Amino acid sequence: MEATGTGDQGITIGKRGDQGCHECEVFGEGPEALESTRSWSLCTKNPGHEGFIPYPDFRPDHLPAGWRTPEKIESVRIMAEITVRLRVNYTSFDRPDGFAFCNSKGSTSVHTGSGWIHDVRYRKDVPCPCSDCATSLSPQPEWTEIVVVTAAHVVYNTEEAQATAVDLFYDDERSRRNGRMKTAMGSEVKFVDVEGDTCLLSCATHDTDLNEKLQELRPSAAKTFAERNCFANWRPTVGNVCVIISHPHGKPKQITIGQVKATQTTDGVVSRLSYSACTCPGSSGAVVLPMDAVGAARPARSAVHSLGRGELGLNHSSAAIHHYRPRYDKLFNQDYAEYSL
Repeated sequence: MEATGTGDQGITIGKRGDQGCHECEVFGEGPEALESTRSWSLCTKNPGHEGFIPYPDFRPDHLPAGWRTPEKIESVRIMAEITVRLRVNYTSFDRPDGFAFCNSKGSTSVHTGSGWIHDVRYRKDVPCPCSDCATSLSPQPEWTEIVVVTAAHVVYNTEEAQATAVDLFYDDERSRRNGRMKTAMGSEVKFVDVEGDTCLLSCATHDTDLNEKLQELRPSAAKTFAERNCFANWRPTVGNVCVIISHPHGKPKQITIGQVKATQTTDGVVSRLSYSACTCPGSSGAVVLPMDAVGAARPARSAVHSLGRGELGLNHSSAAIHHYRPRYDKLFNQDYAEYSL
């Protein structure tokens, strides 16, 4: 299909082609659920999606022999639980020229990506930034902040964050019907790095059921990611297994498994990865877990999926999230010194 259509279809096709090799899915021609199903069915990158495992169907034997330790299996499970879908309903006029969607500024066509929960905090020390509290004469004094890691090309700034719906626990289609899937609205971009294609997005919620679900995850997540701040030892090895958990085509979360094929080092630290694990539009911002980390794979030691069909047909990450720690160290020390997940 050429990007020469008319009306909503032409706008959507134009925006879809305005991201280069990045992998957001773009909607805007009809109901999102129908467009998602159609994009999945018509996918040309991975026809049939044979390499994709629906999260509820994931089993230990999906991992290669020798990689099925309880720690690694639990890492995948916990990481899947905290993987989220992002639906971005606006493209900011402030996007830099030459950046993804730079020719679609002002567009209200929805683009979707993936991400994962980096932190959850119960807050009463600062006012809630949600739209209801911001316009209320009696804002709620207590709220839950959810910080999500994604790619900068998925959510670029606070203006876009405030037009972003973050869907948690979207495990399968039943999740939408039975109420397991929860949605929180974005409120602020805490940190963004265009060169490293990394973003920390803050959401605010008063949903007590959602807060309870996240608190139920805390013990397992805290144990699994106990050494998440130990960045120096992260050395993903070429040839070893990596796992990606994402929402391809905006569909329920899927797991793909492949190998690390190449690494890029910056200042002596691995900063980017190339890998064979399958991805599709909608996978942008997803976690990339190299499973050869000591013990369990950890989100702070993981990379953010950014590019598909790159060099040699491989997929590529943006910067490994830990590599940019010094650049937002002040933020972490002052505002995120204590982690909930």
